[in-house]
Order: sequence, then structure tokens, then C-alpha cells
Amino acid sequence: MHPILATRGRILLYLACWVPVLALLDYLMRASGSTSWVQDTAVLAPACILFAFACLSAWPICRVRPLRLAGAAMLVGTWAAATVAASALFTAAAWALARIEGYSAAHLDLLFGVGVLLYLLSAGLHYAALSGEASREASVAVAEAQTLARDAELQLTVELARGAVAGEELAQRVGCTHLNALGGKRRVGEPLEAQLERVRENLRWAAEQARGSGITLLLEALNEWENGPYLFTNTRDTLALLDSLGEPNVKFQYDVYHMQRMEGNIAATIAAHAARIAHIQIADSPGRNQPGTGELRFPFIFEAIAASGYAGAIGLEYHPLGASEATFGWLPDDRRGSVALDALRL
Repeated sequence: MHPILATRGRILLYLACWVPVLALLDYLMRASGSTSWVQDTAVLAPACILFAFACLSAWPICRVRPLRLAGAAMLVGTWAAATVAASALFTAAAWALARIEGYSAAHLDLLFGVGVLLYLLSAGLHYAALSGEASREASVAVAEAQTLARDAELQLTVELARGAVAGEELAQRVGCTHLNALGGKRRVGEPLEAQLERVRENLRWAAEQARGSGITLLLEALNEWENGPYLFTNTRDTLALLDSLGEPNVKFQYDVYHMQRMEGNIAATIAAHAARIAHIQIADSPGRNQPGTGELRFPFIFEAIAASGYAGAIGLEYHPLGASEATFGWLPDDRRGSVALDALRL
């Protein structure tokens, strides 16, 4: 049903909008030689009411023949037929009313032409109304999607918080003093700074939870070749985030393999930022296998680490070529305590 027909008030308001149309028709009839304003009004008023409702038929036609989907030929054919039919109804109603009331039916060609213009105007207004309705529906859909996204993000935040608390509890039980807190991937369509601010908020909360337990959080940079659009893919951006965060128990986890893939300059970077690094991981590049299987000079890298003053752990995070035990062959037999660099078999 047409929205105008939904309530009596809308119908009366709609018919009131036709009063100026009736006045215009009266003027045109007088300008064309009519001699009786009373006769013209007596014929045209009921004909206008009938034609006003006929113009509402443009609403379902606009829905069936949307401008963005219907072809030009189909649109022209559909609206030509509808316009002629509605205008003919208008003209026939005026002619019949004139005969019933005993008046002469003059200037029917004028009424037909005006009917054509009015019906086409009605079609345009209906298309505009439908366009506005589609825009409102789209806005509502966007608002609902944003609400769902916020709800999902809140739920994810709750789950992450639970995970962080569980991770801290587990770290305390096993005596772990460092926990990796990955930054996550970039979101398409959201400003980068908004994403970084969310990382800051999450890290501040997690750092506060971990501080009382003596736990240090680690922010790691990853290579985008294997991890896609990750937020932190180099030393500069990672340290900049840590600087803006300002939490003393959030440090840099430096992965030699990832940084070789993304920026190189391993030894110099470690030497320059050793005080900011709380954990180092190693693997050879480009295969991410054990040291000695790729392009990196690990004796030189280890010397740089030792000279930098770094006193933390060095983790072995690689895909072993062969049995895991065999991949430790570059280490000396007694590898559980401090090891001299010249004892490494590299």
C-alpha cells in the first residue's frame, strides 16, 4: 500500500496539495476561453481528486522499474503507457462530469496535456522518495552493522582480557617472566592511528595486570611476507609504539629471522637498541631453518649481541631441517650453561 494511504491525515494533506493544481487548471481554462469559473471548478474538482489517486499508481511502477536496473527502452515504454492511461482517465472523468452536470466538455486536449505533465511529475517525485527511502535504509543498515561490529569488538576484548589473565596465571605457575603480546593485523577501512591507539589501550591494561607479578610483556615485529598486513613489521614502528606507550614492563621482542626478511641490518640494530630488547629469537633466512642453513652470519650476529650488553635469553624458533636433535649440532655438547662464542660450531 502507498504510504500516503496509510492514514486519513496523510490522505487529507495530500489532497490539500492538489488545491493549487485545481487553481492552475481553472486559470488555464479561463485563459483558453472558458466563461464560467463555477462550471470549471464543478467539473475539475472531482476530476482532480480522481486523478490525484491515479497519480499514486506511479509508486508501484517505480518499485517494479527502478532507474538503476531497468533499461531505457523498458522505462520509456512503461511510463508512456502509464502516463497515457492516467491522463486519459483524467480527461474522460472531466468529460463525463461535464455531461452529468449539463456543461459543455471543452478544452479536453488541454486537460490531457496537463495530465501528462502532472503524471510524469508524480513519477519523478516517487523516484526521489524511493531514493530517499533507500538512503535511509542504507544508513540504518550501516548503523546496525557498526553496532554489531562494536558488540563483536567488545566481546573480543572480553575474551582477550580473559586470555591475558589466564596467561598471567599460567606464567606465574611455571615461573615465566616474559609474555609475547602480538599487535595484530591491520584492518582495511579503519585509520591506522585508530588501530594503534587500540593496541596502546590493550597493552596499557595488560601491562598493569602483569606489573604486580613481575612479568614483562613483549611486542614483536613480524615479516609481512608470511603474516600478511601485520601492524608492526620493522624496528622503527615497533619502538615508536613503545615510546608512545611509556610502560616500563613492555619491551621489544626482536626476531632475527623476521627482521632479516623486512629490513636486514641485524647486528647494527641489536647494538643500537639492546636496552629496549627483552627477548631475541633466531632462525636462518630465508628458509626459517636452523642457524647455518641460510644467508645469515650467526657468529658475527652473536658477537654483536654479546658486545651490546644484552643479557636476556635467545630463543631458537625455526623449522628444523631433519631431526630436531640433529639441528642442535651447531651448539657445543654442554649447552645448558654459559657458552663461549668460540665454542659454537659455525
